[in-house]
Amino acid sequence: MGSQNISYRELSTSIEEIVQFRWTEKCCQALQSPIGREEVRLVLFSMDGGKAPGPDGYSVGFFKGAWTVVEEGFCDVVLHFFETNYFPQGVNTTAITLIPKRNGADRLEDFSPISCCSVIYKCISRILADRLRVWLPSFVSGNQPAFIPGRSIIDNILLCQELVGAYHLYRGKPRCTMKVDLHKAYDSVNWDFLFGLLIAIGTPLRFVSWVRACVTSPMFSIMINGSLEGFFHGRKGLRQGDPLSPFLFVMVMEVLSRMLNNPPQNFQFHQFCEKVRLTHLTFVDDLMIFCTADNHSMSFRKETIKRFGELSGLFANLPKSSIFLVGVNSSKASRLAANMGFSIGHLLFVILGFLSSLEDCGALIVIPLFSVLPVVFGLVHRDVDKILRAYLWRGKKEGRGVAKVAWDEVCLPFDEGGLDIRDGSSWNIASTLKILWLLLVKSGSLWVAWVESYILKGRSLWEIDAGVGRSWCFREILRKQDILKAHVKMEVGNGRKYRVWLVPWIQGGPIIQQFGERVIYDAGSRWDARLMDFMGRDGDWRWPLVYLDLMDIWDRVQGVRPSPSVEDRWVWVPGSHDSFSITSVWETIRPHSSRVGWSGLLWGGGNIPKHSFCAWLAIRDRLGTRGNQERQERPINSVVNQELLRNQPIHIHNNRLYGNNVPGNFLSDSDSSDEDNLLNIHQEPQQRLGLRPYFQEDQEIRMKVDLPTFNGRIDVEKFLDWIKNVENFFDYANTPKHKKVRLVALKL
Repeated sequence: MGSQNISYRELSTSIEEIVQFRWTEKCCQALQSPIGREEVRLVLFSMDGGKAPGPDGYSVGFFKGAWTVVEEGFCDVVLHFFETNYFPQGVNTTAITLIPKRNGADRLEDFSPISCCSVIYKCISRILADRLRVWLPSFVSGNQPAFIPGRSIIDNILLCQELVGAYHLYRGKPRCTMKVDLHKAYDSVNWDFLFGLLIAIGTPLRFVSWVRACVTSPMFSIMINGSLEGFFHGRKGLRQGDPLSPFLFVMVMEVLSRMLNNPPQNFQFHQFCEKVRLTHLTFVDDLMIFCTADNHSMSFRKETIKRFGELSGLFANLPKSSIFLVGVNSSKASRLAANMGFSIGHLLFVILGFLSSLEDCGALIVIPLFSVLPVVFGLVHRDVDKILRAYLWRGKKEGRGVAKVAWDEVCLPFDEGGLDIRDGSSWNIASTLKILWLLLVKSGSLWVAWVESYILKGRSLWEIDAGVGRSWCFREILRKQDILKAHVKMEVGNGRKYRVWLVPWIQGGPIIQQFGERVIYDAGSRWDARLMDFMGRDGDWRWPLVYLDLMDIWDRVQGVRPSPSVEDRWVWVPGSHDSFSITSVWETIRPHSSRVGWSGLLWGGGNIPKHSFCAWLAIRDRLGTRGNQERQERPINSVVNQELLRNQPIHIHNNRLYGNNVPGNFLSDSDSSDEDNLLNIHQEPQQRLGLRPYFQEDQEIRMKVDLPTFNGRIDVEKFLDWIKNVENFFDYANTPKHKKVRLVALKL
């Protein structure tokens, strides 16, 4: 943990010269406004109840469940901190769990220390984080998208792909990309630097004191083989697992961003970077730095990284940092790399290694992964689906086995009879459409600014084809234009932003695609004419009606009502409140099925997932019964009643009952007719369990099943008891002394 003295005020002057930023008065008032009990309650209940508990063993779920009992005491402790800046003993203690970064980890640097904090502390930290995050976009530059509201790290991934996409050709102008890894980034932050930064940008001292108490007061214990060892203070660093830490770290990294964004006059920008003055991209604690491959530009980068390390405690991890050079000979590349102290790397995207890491992580980790990697090779998401299928049916990645339910049906939502797993293909398309949407609405990100400067060049998104772009990734994005076009519409405002002939502002798509280029000349217009050129001052249309095609267009134009007081804007049709979301896209393009009535019974709260999964298989008639095993070799009509294995539980599928063999004394001992046998069946058990005789022939009896309802609805607990009672009834009756008959069921 190191050691250092807390003397941050002397650093604030140097930092102020670098960042040249101050919070607004409105921001300062919001950061230090009083905290109430309702805010404490809302923050607690917004936290995930299943997160790991702190050293005291109490989880968020415990406090939520016992809120009526602990509410007053919990709120008193939290509010007491904000009044006194003091933590009671034990509140800010932390259990450090060491997570191995690789298999066979045996050295300290092979582990990531994750801090498990108490729920009370997390609530306090979350209140501070929620207040800070609202104002971070005004301070943090566009080079840093992570943890910033309204930004996405996807932008940096795509922009980086465009810039280094041609590096494998080893030709072109001399240029350089440096991948810089910061050594133990979170754990090495200098507290003097952090608090000096907060003061330098005008953070209220009251808020600074709250942050300082959270950062400097914790006591640590290390979890070793299931038990806590040690009890010691920290001297530097931010805790991974503290809700406040990511936002403080982003602020620390902003100092480096501003240093890199202020190059000297002799600095040469990387190819395709000067128009947007792009110098680097930040991926939390990793950086991609771009410049021309010359001594002056690279020396500036080296000195900047070194100076930032001396101030903040964050130094480059040389063994994990690399430099990529193009357009220079091998001897010059070696000299430049030696001056930087980095090794020469090779930019290769190894798909097999990517998939291997997914397999090691297990299946469910893949779902959020697709939100980070929006555009992936078809091979990748197909193999990811393959890993998910293997994990679902076999519990491991190797081996062969039969999938009991088709993957398309598994990926349906719960209320449509599936397991609510998102298939890679649909999610990949939905994520790609988000990128197109950001380009369409001009979100203001660094990525959008770069595309407008170097690819669109004044044109709209609809005016370029899928062949435009320097990388495969961007061309794949553009190929989804038609899907996006079918789900957006324009609300015409003053007509200044978009071209009348090239943009899909009327029903059916762009006018030029529907009627051809001839209409432009018929209207006596220009190719780049705007909507405003056909509008009067009061917003009414001035549409030329000189040719038949223009008259046909006029019929559609009349359905559009301009609003001269506002700008033109795009609206996402499937979403609520006209706002775009990946979920609404996925809901639109995914495969659909009819809704089922039993999803709430299986997947409601309180059910054991394993039991729900087995019941889901039973409803779909996919359990490993003898009949189903035989059906794999000899197809049988699913409506035909199947014999079940002896001593297997009873199952229900589409209101059909599957059970064990039933005893001979379930019928009378007489050799009377089928009708007499049915009349002589013992009535009490069958009535109590809802089993009604239907037909008997030889050794087979068919029975109808009444699903139990309680007060007009299915009661989960009583329903499970009913299944158990039916199972016990057949187990009890199935004894060697009884004459064996088959019990099958008939679809109602």
